[in-house]
Amino acid sequence: MRGRGFAVAVTVLMLSAGCGDGPDGSTAQPAVTSAPAAPTAGAAPPSMNPQDCQDIKGVLDEYSPLFVAVQGKVLESIRRNDQKTANEGMLKAEVLVKEWAGLLEPQVAKVSQPDLHDALVTLLDQLRQYITSNGMNAGNAAKAADNVKTALGNVCA
Repeated sequence: MRGRGFAVAVTVLMLSAGCGDGPDGSTAQPAVTSAPAAPTAGAAPPSMNPQDCQDIKGVLDEYSPLFVAVQGKVLESIRRNDQKTANEGMLKAEVLVKEWAGLLEPQVAKVSQPDLHDALVTLLDQLRQYITSNGMNAGNAAKAADNVKTALGNVCA
């Protein structure tokens, strides 16, 4: 448990200071798996099935705020020097992130629009990294979820 406490403390530093490897202070993003080919010039982008749009939107609307809330509680626990509650929060966050990724994974195969596909793949990568890094990329995962919402709005408007 002591190692997790250190990871949580570093998470706080990363989130509060904006530290990272990237030129804008963010951590480096993983390579995105290949997306479907972009439409040819003059062709309309592939359209989405309205039900698929609603399914993805529903998952994002449910899990994004839950993720932010759990992370907020973890950070507040750390500020209060309540390591036990912070560790419990990290465990809850990991369960939440696994559920979230599990619901989004089947949606990726249904998306033919390249920007939305790439955004979903990036979000899944960030969620997986969140689990393997003990929450070290919470800010990246939240940003990736916002990018999916934006891409979804462009495709499913």
